[in-house]
Amino acid sequence: MTSDTKRYIALQNLYQNAAKEACSKVTTRVHQHLRSVGKSIDLIPVSEIRRFCKNSAYLDCISTRPIDVDLGSCEDVNHEVNPLMQCLQQAGESDLENLLNIYILFLAADTFFALNQKYPGDCNTKDCESDLSVLKMCVSNLVSKLNGNTSPSHFAMPDELIEEMVRFGASEVHSVASFVGGVASHEVIKLLTSQYVPFSDLFVYNGISCSSATFKF
Repeated sequence: MTSDTKRYIALQNLYQNAAKEACSKVTTRVHQHLRSVGKSIDLIPVSEIRRFCKNSAYLDCISTRPIDVDLGSCEDVNHEVNPLMQCLQQAGESDLENLLNIYILFLAADTFFALNQKYPGDCNTKDCESDLSVLKMCVSNLVSKLNGNTSPSHFAMPDELIEEMVRFGASEVHSVASFVGGVASHEVIKLLTSQYVPFSDLFVYNGISCSSATFKF
């Protein structure tokens, strides 16, 4: 491929003219919208519109969901299947399924806390046995609610995960706290600097298998 200065400048002018035309159209639409809502066209400076157009290829809109939507039944959120349960179905027999199971266990642990004012396993050895059965009931009730008050035939929480949650006893493992804190700080830096795209919705980390994943419901 060969070129010369004349052709290069001509091609550069084509791109610049196309960018100016696109920016002019966006400016017109912005001014029309401002007038329609009774605002002055000076509310958004032309320089800001140009900056927006220049960086529009790198913009991303993130719309997160409140946790109470995840906890709602399929009727509450107008879905045939709750998005969390649908995501669990699509994960299949994989490590992703285990990560989603861990998330469901944490939600069930919150339900356990609301009932008992303590987390499962935060007790002596004798009480931990009863905590195990109560936590299983919390998991069953939660999944039934997410599935429209019916028990899904495809779902079965592994007993070893429930036992591990009780054994965990709401403790804070230093290595896990350090890792999760590092992840959170990275996301804060993204927001503060407006560089890169933060992950949306759910991040789950499994300290046993050293695996993690993000989920968008």
